[in-house]
Amino acid sequence: FMIVYTQIQDPGPLEEGARWLPCLQSHHVEHTAARKGPLLITHMEALNNYQHSLEPFLDEPIYSVGNKSWDRLNAKGFKNINWYDTAKDIPMVAKDLAPLTWLCGDSHARDFSSYEGVDKLQTYHTELHIPNCNELAEENPAHLYVYSPKVLRHLESIKKWGDTILHYTPSCEPDHVIWKRMESFNPSTP
Repeated sequence: FMIVYTQIQDPGPLEEGARWLPCLQSHHVEHTAARKGPLLITHMEALNNYQHSLEPFLDEPIYSVGNKSWDRLNAKGFKNINWYDTAKDIPMVAKDLAPLTWLCGDSHARDFSSYEGVDKLQTYHTELHIPNCNELAEENPAHLYVYSPKVLRHLESIKKWGDTILHYTPSCEPDHVIWKRMESFNPSTP
């Protein structure tokens, strides 16, 4: 394959010559139900791993990140969806959105738990999907899309990627010596 995407969420239909090979996997974390009120969802895995009824939240304001999140939330029945390109774009400093419950995993680009009125509710944790990482290391994709610092650190530790152009999110800090070329990208921008 010429292009490999490594994100945890299925990206849907891909262009010819592209493949999805998730290099992280999520695991459910036991958690209580969120209090009734607005929800902040910075990654869809947090909602996918939420183990309680969503019905009390379908009419509540939902604040989410990413251009695909609106479609996914709408398909689950949410009616009051506000989405932002990145977590940094969510205006928490104004406190206009709180009180709310932040559904999240064990790693995130922005920590909202320090804001007044935000209840953090971790619903999952992630770990490397080692078989997929090893499979990827045996390939030489022309383009590799990496979304997680954890994945990037692991891939850089197992191989030099001199034939591969790395596309990485702003949360990643690649070692420029290992890659043919590098380009930062925002996964929320189509």
